[in-house]
Amino acid sequence: MPMWLVLLFVVFFGVFMSFVFKRAGESVLATMAAHLSLNIMHGLGGAALTSPMFWGVQAAVFGVAAVAITIASRTHRQRVPSLIDGIGVVKIAR
Repeated sequence: MPMWLVLLFVVFFGVFMSFVFKRAGESVLATMAAHLSLNIMHGLGGAALTSPMFWGVQAAVFGVAAVAITIASRTHRQRVPSLIDGIGVVKIAR
């Protein structure tokens, strides 16, 4: 099993989990539920955890999701002028 596929999956899944955490109002329970669903999927899926194809598909699926989440979150941010000073300092609105 190539370790780089596993590490790539871990990074992409981390992006997904941070998205779930932020979108759920910083709810740890929702993040735990998302992680539990992944664990259940792995347990019931029947694929060997040593299979390179398994980790490659997981990395690809969550990689596409991570890219889509990153692009969507970048385009939905609004720039709001700061009320503190008038020299062009901006704050990112939530």
